[in-house]
Amino acid sequence: PIAEDSPVRANFRLFLSLVESGCSLDEMTAKLLAHNPGQGELQSRWKAECLRQMDVEMLRNVAEARPLGSSDPRDLLARIACPVLLVQADPAMGGILADDYLASLAPDRESFTVARLAGTGHNINRDHPEELLGAVLPWLQAL
Repeated sequence: PIAEDSPVRANFRLFLSLVESGCSLDEMTAKLLAHNPGQGELQSRWKAECLRQMDVEMLRNVAEARPLGSSDPRDLLARIACPVLLVQADPAMGGILADDYLASLAPDRESFTVARLAGTGHNINRDHPEELLGAVLPWLQAL
């Protein structure tokens, strides 16, 4: 579960309020930009477009820390037969998987690998592609 004071939860609460407000794309873009001026107008607009297409119940579930499905994630992960690389963003930077929660989920087998990327947030592939490739490419080569 995502901690109450997590930056991710705060962001999802904002996202939910924007979607539920019914504001226009331009209004949502401006509000996202005001919330995070460093991301720029283009990225704020892209995020607004994505939010307008999202399932409101999914946003609500994350914002309110409700379970996202009826299946036990431990069971689902344990049933994956192929090798897995689970890339974990840094919880201190907005990563949604806390260390203790991930440790309770990850199957104890050689074919299940966790790569924790310190200093990276939720959008690793967008914001830290070099770090992501540094974890993924050696893992792929080892296969």
